[in-house]
Amino acid sequence: ATSADAAKIESDGGISKISDILTEAKAADEVAKAEQIAEAKKKLEDKHAEVLEAIKNTTYLSDEDKETLKNEADASLEAILKNLDGVKNSGDIATVVRDGEKLLDGKKSKVEFCDNEARMEQGNEAGTALDKKKEEIFAAIDALEYLTDEERAALRAEVEAAVEAAKGKINEALSSEEIAKATEDGMSVLDGVSDKAVTMDLYNAKEAAVAEIQSEKKKIDDTVDAFVYLDDTSRKSIKDKLAADLLVAETNIAGAATVLEVKTIRDNCLGGFTAINDDALLREDSACVDMLRPILIALCVIGILEAVALVLFLNGGDGWFVNILAMVLFGVAIGVLICL
Repeated sequence: ATSADAAKIESDGGISKISDILTEAKAADEVAKAEQIAEAKKKLEDKHAEVLEAIKNTTYLSDEDKETLKNEADASLEAILKNLDGVKNSGDIATVVRDGEKLLDGKKSKVEFCDNEARMEQGNEAGTALDKKKEEIFAAIDALEYLTDEERAALRAEVEAAVEAAKGKINEALSSEEIAKATEDGMSVLDGVSDKAVTMDLYNAKEAAVAEIQSEKKKIDDTVDAFVYLDDTSRKSIKDKLAADLLVAETNIAGAATVLEVKTIRDNCLGGFTAINDDALLREDSACVDMLRPILIALCVIGILEAVALVLFLNGGDGWFVNILAMVLFGVAIGVLICL
């Protein structure tokens, strides 16, 4: 071969070596790129896993809210990984990783924020429910008829204290379950105060009803004692009936379960007392008439005798018999009057 041919062969060999070097370098670059992308994906997936773990560890989010946040994190990771497909160099990979981690950190922060918001919302809802219950019980206490002002004030103070105690436990709660438990316990205490108020009102109603019927019985007893004409047997009969009715009413009132029952028993007893009192008055009037009837009859006889005597004396003439008869009749009339 000529010297020119030799030079050409040497030149071609050099070019081939360069080409091989370039091919090897390109292959190595692709491998390095693939490794960097794999490493980038691992970092991003780890960051995504942190977000999912944060969602899992939330305390106050509902299952629906958790699912929504998980779907957002999954969609973010998918979009970030797609961005890696178009990278051209290590700088692009680093940019994608940096932006992706920032985005996923934002998602993690959102999870924490949403959990805190859910906690505040649940706490506020619980507090609102307790306040509503408080106002309902206040209204119920005010509507109770037989409580004293002091008792109402004391019961309202108990309600206020129960609500504040429950809200304190809600503020200290570390989970939705603890908030629910604190709320439930608070409601239970409030129901207890409400039941206590009803029991106190019923007790006072019974006391008032018994006092009222006892007072009415005493009035009728005093009226009967003041009667002038009624005999002792009749007086005792009336007072015994009053005492028996009072005892029945007191027993029934003691066993009454509601204020309405107490009022019904009281009213029935008072109605019975009114009937007894009316009957007693009639019996007193009748006794009075029975006692006065002979007197009235005697007075009528006296009047008649005196009238006859007067007529005989004035119009009987001088006959001694007529005069004597008139004087006798007049004497009899005087005698009857003295006997009265």
